[in-house]
Amino acid sequence: NEKHIVEKGGLDAVLSAMTHLSSCSDVQEAACFALGALCVNNGHNRAIVAKMGGLNCIVSVMESCASSATVQIAAFHALRNIVCRNSQNRSLVVQVGGDTAIINAM
Repeated sequence: NEKHIVEKGGLDAVLSAMTHLSSCSDVQEAACFALGALCVNNGHNRAIVAKMGGLNCIVSVMESCASSATVQIAAFHALRNIVCRNSQNRSLVVQVGGDTAIINAM
C-alpha cells in the first residue's frame, strides 16, 4: 500500500501541503504522521522521502511550529521512521539541521 501511495503521487501531495500550508499546524501534524507512516518498514519510501526533500520539510515544520507539542511529536515520529535502518538518511538529518531542531524541541 505505501509504495502504491507514493507511486500515485501521495508523497508529492503531502510535501506540497507542508510547503503551501506551512502556517497550519493541523496540516503539518497530519503530514508528518503521513510521512512517518509511509516509511514504516519501507526502505524504498525512506529513500524517496529523503530524495524529494522530506527531511527538509520536517525540520522546517519543527522550527516553524516549535510551540506545538503535537506537531513536534509527529515530526519525531516521521524522522524516526525515515532514518530507521538508513545511515544515509541519518547523515542527511544532521546536514539539514535536524539534530538542532530535535534538541530545541526538547
